[in-house]
Amino acid sequence: MSRSSRTDPSPESAAMPPDIDTQPVEPPPSPPGGDGNPYIPPRVNRALGAWEDFTSTGVVRGWALDPDWLEGSIEVYFYVDGLMSAATYAGPPSRANLPGEPGTQGENHAFSWRIPDRYRDGHPHMLYAYAIDFSGFRGDSPLIGQKDFLLQPGNTLPLGSLEQIDGAGVVKGWALDPNSELEPLTVSLYVDGLDKQQRAVLAGQVLAHLPRPDVNELTGCRGGHGFEWAIPPQFRDGLGHTLQAYATDTTTQVPIALAGSPKTFVLTPSEEL
Repeated sequence: MSRSSRTDPSPESAAMPPDIDTQPVEPPPSPPGGDGNPYIPPRVNRALGAWEDFTSTGVVRGWALDPDWLEGSIEVYFYVDGLMSAATYAGPPSRANLPGEPGTQGENHAFSWRIPDRYRDGHPHMLYAYAIDFSGFRGDSPLIGQKDFLLQPGNTLPLGSLEQIDGAGVVKGWALDPNSELEPLTVSLYVDGLDKQQRAVLAGQVLAHLPRPDVNELTGCRGGHGFEWAIPPQFRDGLGHTLQAYATDTTTQVPIALAGSPKTFVLTPSEEL
């Protein structure tokens, strides 16, 4: 196949890995478990990692760890076309195919990252991923994957789920807009649908900003996207009600129903949070 018929990057961009020693680094989100680790081990072994998957929607998944401190979560740097694009942590959930004796590798080594919208432009690009030693030393950081890709432009609708209403009347779920992954969405909740004038009855709103590592792993989006909301007292009357949850698309401002919506519930006045 001739190069003119392929979607590969130019020979120069494909053959020249980025200079990760000198490029500025975009700070990643806070690591799992807090804003920093109190212990920095001496650098003895190189970081390890593997690129496991690149989905059709442009999400990269894999694992990375530092053998010098398996309890810690190390950073993974992503470069597109030779330039720094983003950094993320390899954190929960755990991976079953890590090197070493099973049960000794720790549980903070998975990463999942979504290709940003600026590279979803219908043009070929080259992506590189590096596992960064826990000490922060970049000079010996291994390249754990590279791939040429082409993603078409287009708006991605919000994702999310109305997961449950527990016995105390607390609603739990998550919501995010992949086009603005670090901006928490506001979830609007409606009880019993329409009023007598056929207007939607808004029962409350909640910001989807709570940590949800499982959602980060599923979507490749960073940031906190979980939410919890207590059903108001007027709906704790022993009668059946219906709850619906929506998140508004940041691009079109159109409300999108969350998966799992609607849900029915019955709460008595005596139940307390």
